[in-house]
Amino acid sequence: MIRYWYMLLADMLLTALGIIIGLMLRLEVFYIGQPLFGYFLRIIWPYILITALIHPMVFYFTGIYSLMWRYATTNDFLRLSFSILLGTLIMVPITLLVLFPRYMITFPRSLLILEGVFSLLFLGGLRVLLMLTERYSGDINWRAVNLPSPRRALIVGAGEAGAQMIRELTQNPQLGLKPVAALDDDFHKIGRRIRGLPIYGPIAKLLEVVKINNIDEVVIAMPSAP
Repeated sequence: MIRYWYMLLADMLLTALGIIIGLMLRLEVFYIGQPLFGYFLRIIWPYILITALIHPMVFYFTGIYSLMWRYATTNDFLRLSFSILLGTLIMVPITLLVLFPRYMITFPRSLLILEGVFSLLFLGGLRVLLMLTERYSGDINWRAVNLPSPRRALIVGAGEAGAQMIRELTQNPQLGLKPVAALDDDFHKIGRRIRGLPIYGPIAKLLEVVKINNIDEVVIAMPSAP
């Protein structure tokens, strides 16, 4: 429960920060002490406050706060993007039909777009940071465990299954395998990287790749393979 309130507060602050930076870009000011910036900031404070409340409310109803970001998938980030877009779209009629001009004598309309962009950048960036750093009390600190030297592994298949295999082996050193390279027949993938590992190919060059990378074990990550 405490973590939920921390996340909610962080989302509110990052949303407000995104609006402030967007306003600076819109007004072409480079520090907050400029009179023009202070003038607009005093005017649009109702918009900042309500927007900072709307995004967490949308996140609550779309289930964003219930997700475990350490294990986030592409669909989770798509849901996050949709939630941010929904919050931004909700603010459009609220801003143009309610806040302006009743509570704000002026309002730069391009700020509605800038707010959405920076909210996606900041709120999404926070979740990426959580995915990279989030840990739980039951997790094992593998750095403190005395493990034998891992065997160098070549992952055959640079698709979704290959990416999951690389992640599994990287996060579980007790398995004794260290992924160092991937192999695939798709020429669009050859020469690129998957989760930081170089992709070689085609698969017919397996023995050559094994020698080049001093591979100890080959792991097949191709669900369609016979």
